[in-house]
Amino acid sequence: MPSKADHIQLALHDMQVVGHLLLTPDYCDWTTTTAFYSAVHIVEAILFPDHSPDHVTREETLKVQLYQKIWEHFRPLKNASEVARYLEDKSGHTVLFKNYLSANQVKQTMVMHHLNQIVKSASKLINNTELSTALRAEFAQQFQPPTA
Repeated sequence: MPSKADHIQLALHDMQVVGHLLLTPDYCDWTTTTAFYSAVHIVEAILFPDHSPDHVTREETLKVQLYQKIWEHFRPLKNASEVARYLEDKSGHTVLFKNYLSANQVKQTMVMHHLNQIVKSASKLINNTELSTALRAEFAQQFQPPTA
């Protein structure tokens, strides 16, 4: 079973991929999907050593009070990634991702807002200062404009 550190390392890797994908607006579907999988690994690190055997169990766990803030931001990432992967929204209507979210919405809403909030909330819940710091630092390095 992957360790908490393994999940964080994969989340960091996925964030780097998101950073590269943001440079090419034509791939905003994959940007969203990769941001979602980064969030999945962040959640798995929080829940460690209890591994979520499936998506339903993970989501039910996130709905409890302790993880409510994470669930609030995880759900829109999950929903958008499902549109990107399956071309259907929650009501079963066919939706092309390019008609669902613009490249700017992906960057500002999915990454800079939802993924950022998951990183912030997770940093408070991960019982490992080194991993928590690495998570915040990678997000800042990938997505925050340099300060002058």
